[in-house]
Amino acid sequence: MTKKNIILLFLSILFICILSYPSKSDDISSIPTMKENMSLEKAMAIALENNPMLNKMKEEYSYMGNMKKEAQSELYPKLYFSTSVGYNNMPNILSNSYNTITIPEKGGLNMGLNLMYPLYTGGKITSSIKSAEYKELVAYNEIALMENNVSYETKRAYFGVLLSLETVKVYEELINLQQEQVKRSEELYKQGKIAYVYLLKTQNELTKNKQMLNMAIFDKETKIAEFKESLGISQESEITFEEKMTAYEFDKTLQDCLPFVKKRPDVLGVQNIILSAKEDINVTKSEYLPQTYIMAMSDYMNKFMTGTSDYNYGVALTINFPVFDAGSRDFKTKSAENLLNQYTQEAQKKILNAQKEIVSAWWNYTTANQNIVLSEAAIKEAEEIYKIMNLKYEAGKAIYLELLDATVNLSLAKLNKYNAIYRNNTAYAELFKTIGLK
Repeated sequence: MTKKNIILLFLSILFICILSYPSKSDDISSIPTMKENMSLEKAMAIALENNPMLNKMKEEYSYMGNMKKEAQSELYPKLYFSTSVGYNNMPNILSNSYNTITIPEKGGLNMGLNLMYPLYTGGKITSSIKSAEYKELVAYNEIALMENNVSYETKRAYFGVLLSLETVKVYEELINLQQEQVKRSEELYKQGKIAYVYLLKTQNELTKNKQMLNMAIFDKETKIAEFKESLGISQESEITFEEKMTAYEFDKTLQDCLPFVKKRPDVLGVQNIILSAKEDINVTKSEYLPQTYIMAMSDYMNKFMTGTSDYNYGVALTINFPVFDAGSRDFKTKSAENLLNQYTQEAQKKILNAQKEIVSAWWNYTTANQNIVLSEAAIKEAEEIYKIMNLKYEAGKAIYLELLDATVNLSLAKLNKYNAIYRNNTAYAELFKTIGLK
């Protein structure tokens, strides 16, 4: 073997090793920890960035984009290079997916080029590209649908935290009032103006509401932990909330909302699936038509022992047309048409279900919004009753139980208002989700 052949052999092995070396995978990133004064907009942005399922679907979208590019590559010429180095005492033929290689007797170096270009495929390549494009759009629609779901869950968790914060404040205010009332009751008892049972009642009521405050604090911390989980951030994160519990308003009528059904990601997704299925039918039907390719080949062979070399080339036009396939093409076409019919029925069902969801969500929001007005009226009434009972109690014209009831009823009215706002805001978030908006 000459020095030149040894160098060629070494370079060939090195080239193959480089191509086959696996790329290094990315390390798994750690869970983010942050210190943030949170708003709803910030929360949604963080959740959309960190959600693992959403990131997985983005990878699926990228995958479908690569599948589309792979289909598009079939429009262009394919050039393959093959090489082999061997030594033996008889002629040997090796085959791979690109070429058939002959190793000459006593060994040698063989290199070849193959060129293939499609001239006519009966629309197979074009339909394959369109099908891949629609599948990429389906993946995009699924991302949009997941973004809507993530946004909705983030809003629910965010509004839940705000409700728990306001609940803690209500109980803290109630306890402050009752602590003052306990002091007053103790003074009145010492003065002999009230019975001991009323003092015990005041103290017991204060103890009960302290227990309710502890439960409210527990609920607040649980809601914050759930909120951090929904954002995909560590429980070590320090989160504060800048927004107060206010009602979100939605100014569209039901008739304004219903046309949004056509823009929902899930509806658009199933429509793109239908379009992809139609192109798949065209792909199967293309097999009834001749598949025409032009091919060009060149081959170089160097014999080690004799030092001689050969160079050959060739050009060919190939036409493939199945004459008999035992019904394979018919079965493929019918299977593709069956899938199309299934997707069409699914699309109709999805549209009907989407319309129902929009109607239900709109009425849910409308009812919840009206309940806020009713809760505000109840607070005004409870405030007036508390003021009157407090003055009558100071004047000795009302017993403590009446004042206690007024105090508790005022706190309950505030809690009812905050719960009404929470239901309004979650209904608002649900309505946005059902019309396909974040």
